Amino acid sequence: MKTDRHLLHLILIFLFSRVAYMLIGVRFDYGPLRDFRQFIDPVLLRENLFESLLYFHAQPPLFNLFLGFWLQIAGDLAHLFYWASFAALSLAMYIAMYRLMCGNDLPSRASLAVVAAYMVSPTAMIYENWLFYTWPVAALLTLSALALRNFLSRETVGMAALFFFLVGIIALTRSVFHLVWVVAAIAALVLARPGLWRRILAGAIVPLVLVVAIYAKNQALFSTFSASSWLWWHFAMTTVAEVPDDERTALIGSGALSPAARLPDMAPPHLFAEVIEPPPPFGLAILDDYYKTNGESNYNHRIYFTVAALLKRDDLYSMRNYPGHYARRVALAIGEFSFPATDNHFVVANLDRIVVLDELYNVLLYGRFLDYVVSWFGAKPEGELYVWASKLGLFVLLVVGLVIGSGAVVLVGGLRRRAVTDKEIVYLYISMTLLYIAVISCLLVSFENNRNRVMIEPLLVVYVASWIKDYIDERSSRLRDPA
Repeated sequence: MKTDRHLLHLILIFLFSRVAYMLIGVRFDYGPLRDFRQFIDPVLLRENLFESLLYFHAQPPLFNLFLGFWLQIAGDLAHLFYWASFAALSLAMYIAMYRLMCGNDLPSRASLAVVAAYMVSPTAMIYENWLFYTWPVAALLTLSALALRNFLSRETVGMAALFFFLVGIIALTRSVFHLVWVVAAIAALVLARPGLWRRILAGAIVPLVLVVAIYAKNQALFSTFSASSWLWWHFAMTTVAEVPDDERTALIGSGALSPAARLPDMAPPHLFAEVIEPPPPFGLAILDDYYKTNGESNYNHRIYFTVAALLKRDDLYSMRNYPGHYARRVALAIGEFSFPATDNHFVVANLDRIVVLDELYNVLLYGRFLDYVVSWFGAKPEGELYVWASKLGLFVLLVVGLVIGSGAVVLVGGLRRRAVTDKEIVYLYISMTLLYIAVISCLLVSFENNRNRVMIEPLLVVYVASWIKDYIDERSSRLRDPA
């Protein structure tokens, strides 16, 4: 009964905090629908949704399906349904966090306090009110961890199917969660619970087929077995872009690098068409037009397949011949992975309304306090390196190391015992997913790595709270029984 009462308190805190934030001016930001390259032209989403999704190769299809669904159902009121959908998914995520911590034997009062503290944070409020896939993926990952724990306790095909459907939805929403991640989740669970392999595969088969079908569709239409055509284009921001400008110009002149290497990061299609031969028209606006109907560039243009082929060669050349530049970029990306979540110019629409609270959470939650420490000793240093260092979230780096390190300890212990507990399997799912996101982000992406961390952040809160409780219990046990 006590747990249910605290769950009710959690829901009430969610409702009251959202009303309070609205009263100080926080509003749902649906500007990305109009501006962002990851989204199909809103006119096509409303008037030609399924054909547009069929020929959309820039991103996995599900978030654009979500956008188009509400545009077709609600029209000009779609933004209200986006807001309501994000709020409902957020509440489901907070309930899942609470259930996970209670299931790890944290007192319900402590679980409530931890979830409530994160729930009212600027990170939660900013991302919950930003029409982008980062927050839905964070919620889906949290719900998938709860579904995994429920499967391990009940051992039914239905629970396995729920877990893997959530895994599949994540993979079809964000391309960073590659088919390899889906297959690894299936294989790891079979290895952890070999006696349940039939139920695991029965639950996984349909989601796996759906993910493979999207990859196969892109292979059939565009000759790329992937969920996104942007891999090498994104990677160029970490490799080619790090080559000094004068050397890059010389390498392009000698033919070592392609003409595509001279363009700036994230260049729109019409600029690429000025330096490389564009493909012949296909007959569809989503593949042929350089601009959307609102004037924004169409990053789903077919020219990006030519760009990808050229930049793949350029990326590999840059890595081989400029390894120091690439290593420097990776080192910076590791630091950027720890930056406070609101250190992102795309989410500033609501940030100016909660600046003081944001600064407080940056210090207490993320450990961004270098500026304050340096200020005690006089003038701040100048230069880009100090600006970068001043943004480091020292607590985040500590937590990431703790979660990955303790996950490795759990894995080694399980291999030695040839057995892992249900709690350890959930821990490993969180730890290995964090490691996966961190490695992909830091090795392949040179910007917004802190936004990528947000996807796993709610589960890190669960993991750390549970780890602290386990550590206290272990220390208490040793004090009671030294032998």
